[in-house]
Amino acid sequence: MPNSQVTEFGNVVVKARVDSRSTRWTFVVADSTSAAKQTITREEHDRISAEQDACIAGQQMVVVDGYIG
Repeated sequence: MPNSQVTEFGNVVVKARVDSRSTRWTFVVADSTSAAKQTITREEHDRISAEQDACIAGQQMVVVDGYIG
């Protein structure tokens, strides 16, 4: 990859250009939904969060720290 290099410690560093969050996966939690913005209600947020927490609860996780900028 032309945008990568190997550090003196043998790690690969990739420089990526990130413009913004993906609009498709970014939601605003609001009291009511809006056709103008991608919104979800508090109830829908709580439902999705509970599903996510249940899925994660039974899994081993790895933390990957990254930096932008």
